[in-house]
Amino acid sequence: MEIIIKDFNDFEYHRYGVEVSLELQKILNDIKISTRKNPKQFEKAFRYGLDINGFPNEIKIHINHNNTITSIKNNVGVSKSLGNIANGFYDLTKLNYYSTLKSNFAGILICHIKPGENKTNFKRITEEIEDMYSNFIKFPLQVIGINQ
Repeated sequence: MEIIIKDFNDFEYHRYGVEVSLELQKILNDIKISTRKNPKQFEKAFRYGLDINGFPNEIKIHINHNNTITSIKNNVGVSKSLGNIANGFYDLTKLNYYSTLKSNFAGILICHIKPGENKTNFKRITEEIEDMYSNFIKFPLQVIGINQ
């Protein structure tokens, strides 16, 4: 598994940010299934990796709505965004909303490295965070790009 990382808003100084990121990277490196060729099997393997490493199932972020993030551990929210690019920014918005509810919150967004098929991809999402979304995304954030 190829992995690239970009940090925003002092993510590396969050109390548990780097620790949770390293756990996620190990989980991702252990998966030998392609995110693009076999997305359902990848999802199953990723969820299993999260489960055995103490990450809870999807976290509902508002009592009146079904919006969720993938998981949270040690106040670091995780959102896996391997679908349509529009969902990538929606996932960022959910992490941003959750950061307003929890002090000392950090977030990790997982996406594809390579663009294609209008999927969320590392280059586009990190450039747009830097150029536009940094005006309102103030919480520590890490984007992890993956390619299998």
